[in-house]
Amino acid sequence: MALDFLTKDWPARNVNSFVPRGSSAAMIAPEPRPFCLILGHKAPHSFYIPEPKYSNAFDEVKIEYPASAFHLDDKPQWVMQRLTTWHGIYGPLFEWRKNFPDARPEAVKDFAAMTRAYWGTILSVDDSVGRIYSALRDFRQLDNTLFIFTSDNGLLNGEHGMVDKRTMHEPSIRVPLLVRWPGHVPSHARFATPVSIADIPATVIDLLKAPPTAAMPGQSLALAWTNPAAAADSTRYPVQELAHMPFDEFNWVPAFKGAMRSVTTSAWHYIEHDTLGAELENTVPLLPSAHWLGMRLAFCTYASQSGIGAAGPTQLIC
Repeated sequence: MALDFLTKDWPARNVNSFVPRGSSAAMIAPEPRPFCLILGHKAPHSFYIPEPKYSNAFDEVKIEYPASAFHLDDKPQWVMQRLTTWHGIYGPLFEWRKNFPDARPEAVKDFAAMTRAYWGTILSVDDSVGRIYSALRDFRQLDNTLFIFTSDNGLLNGEHGMVDKRTMHEPSIRVPLLVRWPGHVPSHARFATPVSIADIPATVIDLLKAPPTAAMPGQSLALAWTNPAAAADSTRYPVQELAHMPFDEFNWVPAFKGAMRSVTTSAWHYIEHDTLGAELENTVPLLPSAHWLGMRLAFCTYASQSGIGAAGPTQLIC
């Protein structure tokens, strides 16, 4: 459908002629009309069923549970409780394990099968992105197009004994963010400043030189490449919140027991739950754990300024 939009519908929206060239795209004459294409992929979502051509792509790769799955002594109790549920490594693993719970060491084979299947679906995403990229190149619009590749969530694949998402741990909320637009965004640059996908609308508006709306969320990321030093020095605490949901014992999600929130800096990730406790993840090894208090204060300060937890059962006690 996305390729149809680019290759079949584009001539009708273009005031100039359309000259076929190749099997997947064509050359657009000068002055094409602006377009916006948002493409979301179902492939990497459960249940993981790769295309037949990729179903055995990773058969030779040895896969074990992540080491963090066995280091849970300093985690809140709910993390241990999750191990045998829908969202734990000893649970059904999106139907890749038929008999569960299964904590036997040899049952890692089910986890390995699920992981290989997931990786296979990602190969199809790669193919799809490549086709869009090639079509834009063949249209001679690739370098005239703002290309953003990202995701609305990460994925826990055994880390801390969990699968899927629905928590505030790093694998669950960290996402890729690649931006390409030659002449507007520097190529091959990498920025460590914490950002959020809530910054994408403001970034697009900024790059297109359009006036921002009054309620625009986030802030433009253009500062990261126009003034990296200022961006690195800026105090930003991206905060995320997972709202309270009705409880279901088997589909164990911490939000069933109350709201969950996190705050992230370049080196630390603090997670807090209304009733289940708090934890601190160090994203840069060997930094002093005394940052816990600082992160707690930063979270409370940012939350109070942003209005998060201002009323009701999710109110913060700082």
